[in-house]
Amino acid sequence: VIGDLDGTSTMASTVLIGAGTTERLKINSTGLYVNGSSTALGGNWSLISTTNITSAITSLLMSGDYSAYSQLRIIITNLTGSANGEPRLNMSNDNGTTIATWDNTSAIVYNDTAKKGSATAWGTTYAYFLDSTFRITTAGDAATVVLDIYTDGGDISMVGRADGQDTGGDHCFCMSKGIGSNQTSTNYINITNMNWSTGKVRLFGFA
Repeated sequence: VIGDLDGTSTMASTVLIGAGTTERLKINSTGLYVNGSSTALGGNWSLISTTNITSAITSLLMSGDYSAYSQLRIIITNLTGSANGEPRLNMSNDNGTTIATWDNTSAIVYNDTAKKGSATAWGTTYAYFLDSTFRITTAGDAATVVLDIYTDGGDISMVGRADGQDTGGDHCFCMSKGIGSNQTSTNYINITNMNWSTGKVRLFGFA
């Protein structure tokens, strides 16, 4: 502890710097804080939430105040399910009352030789990020998915990539997008229309 700050028994493995009695800098096992904020420095990714999937689910909701972030990233690892399907990303800026309508969205699967399949739509209240030809039903072929959601003041946009197997068992990847959401912020992200069994879903924010 540097400065005129009171240490406590809960501050093990903590560096604390103050200007007199005012805390200015703190470093502990959860991160770096400037003037009490973990995002004050900018340019940092912060882990917002983690969801471990251990049994069958058909939807997954993430909600909260994301106004401090210009970009959100969803990373899904070790994903398997009972059916391939076409998962959908639903977003809202008023806790789910008004769902964003996307100008257009697509998810296109390519294997090691050619295009395998696609899901496309215009003017929907969801954005695709996987097509049904992208296989998640084999435990040994667990998939990885990364979705980037840009909330920088204009209409929200989404781009994604998934790596795994196609329905024929070939190496493949899926590219996805959602543009023109007609909303500029979000506090509600709901993944629907899926049959997932295992995986880890992490939400990050970039300030």
